[in-house]
Amino acid sequence: MLSVLGVATALRGFLPGFSTLLITAFLIGLAIAVLGPTMSSVIKNISRGTRPLLSEFQRSL
Repeated sequence: MLSVLGVATALRGFLPGFSTLLITAFLIGLAIAVLGPTMSSVIKNISRGTRPLLSEFQRSL
């Protein structure tokens, strides 16, 4: 999904037009909707033994 986010963002610069804007907005929104919870769970799994790091991350949100 990270590659979808990158490609859709790059397409906005190279292909001007209203339909491109709508399609890339949908793809970017979809990628963000999938990556948000995924990154949260990955960070929790990585920092399972280090609670101070996790609490710093949660405070920064």
